[in-house]
Amino acid sequence: IRPHFLYNTLYAIKQLCKMNEVEDAGIMVSALAAFFRISVSKGEEIITVKDEISHVENYLIIQHMRYKDKLEYSIDVSEDLYSYSVVKLMLQPIVENAIYHGINNKRGIGTINIKGYIIDEELIFEIRDDGIGIEPGKIDEITNLLQSKERNTDSLGMGLFNVHERIRLMFGQGYGIKIESTFQLGTTVYIRIPAIKHLK
Repeated sequence: IRPHFLYNTLYAIKQLCKMNEVEDAGIMVSALAAFFRISVSKGEEIITVKDEISHVENYLIIQHMRYKDKLEYSIDVSEDLYSYSVVKLMLQPIVENAIYHGINNKRGIGTINIKGYIIDEELIFEIRDDGIGIEPGKIDEITNLLQSKERNTDSLGMGLFNVHERIRLMFGQGYGIKIESTFQLGTTVYIRIPAIKHLK
């Protein structure tokens, strides 16, 4: 989680208070508190889908309030999936990439859509944005780096690589992240893990 996210959020809350926008400031404080509560999760690496969705939703609430004229989002994950297990902090870094590298660089409002579903005993998440997309040469480079064991995070980005590696360490080399992108139209990141019910 970028330190700038915390600093910028606290500054935004301060500005809302100065403008007497008490209700919005309260919403932002509550979202920030819930965001960090799940980030800590008592040191657990595996959490429920319900907690992971709550975590990324609180992140999006904060970002939407900061970028009201720039960002829209939707989350389509059935409550039937809430009791399954996921790697903690799996979705937020992908959404963060979508905002800072996709949405921020396009004109007008950008949209992020998160979907979750099960196919053939695998849990799939799609994080789709309609930002500027990734150039063809760059998407090939990212795909190759994800498949390699070299930690070239300068080219790939620490968050994306970190999520991919933690998934593979937890569930095996056959799982992880896949990226599809059309330059100037948007990017979709697929996260694939086994569908396992949470034990706790």
